Amino acid sequence: MCISYIGDPTTLEALVIREAQALADDLYEAKIAVASDCKVAVEAIKEGSASPYGAVIHEIIDRARFFNSCSFIHEFRTS
Repeated sequence: MCISYIGDPTTLEALVIREAQALADDLYEAKIAVASDCKVAVEAIKEGSASPYGAVIHEIIDRARFFNSCSFIHEFRTS
């Protein structure tokens, strides 16, 4: 996936998280954990934030309901 028109790293990370969910859905996974090094994006998902990329956050939250278990975890880059 190549997105050349978005320069905000947090928005890009939210899009990547959404794509991770799409991949897990395509693979018929029922329980997933999505790890990200972008703490702001993970917190926005957990809080249902109305940020500039809020539409993507709401898509992630809605899609999470289709899994038996879907968690979002912040991991430091050194992990």
